[in-house]
Amino acid sequence: MGFLRRGLPHDRNGPDSLTTCFAMFAPPRSRRSGMSSHMLRAMPEDTQGEGSPTPAGERAVGSNAGAGAFETTITLETLCARLGSDLNPVVGAVTAGVRVSAVHVSELPDPRPYLAGGELLLTTGLKLPRTRAGSREYVLRLREAAVAGIGLGLGPRFDSTPAPLAAACIELGVPLLVVPGPTPFLAITKAFGALQTEGSTQRLQSAVSAQQALIRAATSSEDPATAILEHLGRSIGGWAALLHADGAIRHVRPASAASLVEELRPELNAREVIGVSSAASHIIRDQYVAVFPLSQGTELVGQLAVGTTMRLRPQDRQMIPLAVSMLGVAALDADRSREADDARRGAIAALVDVGDIGAALRLASALGVEGCADEGRVILVKSTRPRRVWTSIRLVLPGAFPGLPSDAPPWILDLGPERPNIGDVGRTLREADPEAAVLFSRRARLNDLGAIRTQLAAAADALAPGQVVWEQPPTAMAAHVDRAVDRLLDDEGPDAAQMLGAYLRHHGHWGRVSSELSIHRNTLRYRLGRLREILDLDIDAPDEAALLWLTLRARGVVAASESRPLR
Repeated sequence: MGFLRRGLPHDRNGPDSLTTCFAMFAPPRSRRSGMSSHMLRAMPEDTQGEGSPTPAGERAVGSNAGAGAFETTITLETLCARLGSDLNPVVGAVTAGVRVSAVHVSELPDPRPYLAGGELLLTTGLKLPRTRAGSREYVLRLREAAVAGIGLGLGPRFDSTPAPLAAACIELGVPLLVVPGPTPFLAITKAFGALQTEGSTQRLQSAVSAQQALIRAATSSEDPATAILEHLGRSIGGWAALLHADGAIRHVRPASAASLVEELRPELNAREVIGVSSAASHIIRDQYVAVFPLSQGTELVGQLAVGTTMRLRPQDRQMIPLAVSMLGVAALDADRSREADDARRGAIAALVDVGDIGAALRLASALGVEGCADEGRVILVKSTRPRRVWTSIRLVLPGAFPGLPSDAPPWILDLGPERPNIGDVGRTLREADPEAAVLFSRRARLNDLGAIRTQLAAAADALAPGQVVWEQPPTAMAAHVDRAVDRLLDDEGPDAAQMLGAYLRHHGHWGRVSSELSIHRNTLRYRLGRLREILDLDIDAPDEAALLWLTLRARGVVAASESRPLR
């Protein structure tokens, strides 16, 4: 796994391109030096889709350590097989799995400045020392340069393989091959070029086949996003996940990887994303994870996360950009669908908030919106990221309905039939915004939720960052209002309480109250002034008015079916 460790960016949160993230799954580049005119070099990694030659120290030259680690690559073994008798390994030379990045010709006693690693070095030995010590020094220098092997051309100086050179190569583990006298070095470079072209064609065909398979998977399914993830996960031998723009999980395949993807959420929350082209790489449970943004124009519509314990094959790395493009369109469609659903639910919540329960239920039925029960609760959110909090809460509260964006503090109606799981909601809130403070009311009839929201709005200001309060208990103000209603009933009787109820129901519109009670406005003003003195309350303040209304409802002064619109 050395190439994976070296390929991982030092700053896990820093990469800002697909190329950088792909580097995590690919072998490292080796150093690049000047190129001789006699060198036929392998294609660059980004074009070829493979890693560059492995630097010295990353593998034992001539060993089988690298066999099978690279795909559609050229090795000494495949080159010898192509050339037949024109390139022959000497006895003891190991050629299987030894990758060749280029063929280089040099008669220099020290060609290291012109080598990048992985080359088959061809030489006629014109400058080769005849002594054992000199031959060993020569081979040692080439091993330090991480050459794939040495090809000795017989004829100009040597008619057979010199024993000191063969012994040094066996001792130091550098493969030695022989090029017979009649064979020109050009035949070796041409054979390497032919293998390279064939490999490029094979890689192109593999990439096209992989992309076509991905397109077929997407177009043949009623759920293209899930089909893409399933195909991508199987292809890379790992998993793939489609995330919301804020990192919340939309889909993950296979489903067993969901807990691992959840562990990625804090990393995404902590990362500062610069623009929609930002990508990142992480290590989660010893798996190498890359996250790619899904964007439409300048709009971030989601994220694609992939993870695997093995480096990606070239065709896999070429398939991911296509998956990113296709999932970007799917995510945008899903976002638009979700926004439309949020708008429908927001309209229903607004009707409940103003007390028009009949219209709210009729609208829910007409729009096919499910989740409306006879009772519900108010959730007040104190957060700098209200949209992210809402996006997260709606995943764990199917019966959630968003309040109007213009309202402060932001609020949500939970009209689901059951009390939510405290652990799930708390964890979701912390992931969406660790500083969010949330206030959950007790369950109440739909007619009372608007008043409860107004009551809780004042209490929300006192919440500390990160505080979550469940089943909000009666406040000191509520107790004060309860005592005030007792005084009103004792001093003035139920008729005065009925007048107060009418005033609250009509939001202080004198004309409407006067018409309902058949009382002259001046008389109404006088009597309400008397009520204010007895109550010692500001009956026009939203929080006190809401508490008064709820108390009158509890005392039976106003009917349970009556609603008081509150804005």
